[in-house]
Amino acid sequence: MDAGSLSFEQLQSVHDDLSGVFTLHQELMVCGEVALADEILDLFASLLEVHMNQEENHLFPLIIRLLKMAPDRAVPLIGEHERMMLLVRIFQVKMKDLLKLSASEQRRGIIDLLDQQSEFKHLFVSHDESEHELLLPGLNMITNVDERIQIISDLIRDWQRSVQRALPRLRDAQEFLTEHDRERTVN
Repeated sequence: MDAGSLSFEQLQSVHDDLSGVFTLHQELMVCGEVALADEILDLFASLLEVHMNQEENHLFPLIIRLLKMAPDRAVPLIGEHERMMLLVRIFQVKMKDLLKLSASEQRRGIIDLLDQQSEFKHLFVSHDESEHELLLPGLNMITNVDERIQIISDLIRDWQRSVQRALPRLRDAQEFLTEHDRERTVN
């Protein structure tokens, strides 16, 4: 990694990846592909957990240092991880319940679940913005280049490994949506 341009903001791509996977899950629900949407939600939950564990294990010790220097930068983030994981776990249970319903009941259940997921999306976007605007620049201020190289390269490498494991199923789901769109365009 180029030490001159190295910054914790490079971790923003992880949130972009997560957002894309959650959107894929929702697109599959809209198409009525509940079983595949359920699989993608499970992948999302797994990836979100990996990301949160990375932050908690690697960035939280730095956050403690940041709190001593600039408490206003980290305070908005406290507790958001637990809330997001709780919501995702609730969605996973509701997805499993949807699989047991008739087609018409599934459609109504999908609408309800999409409404409920809007709370999560607002929290996710707010968390992302707080990290991007407050936390990550603060971490750049309190770390030296060597620390940033080690931490960021470890986090990105581990994240890419996790995404690689999920990639085949994510590609299958994206291909399904592409084919679904193609069929709708033709008809």
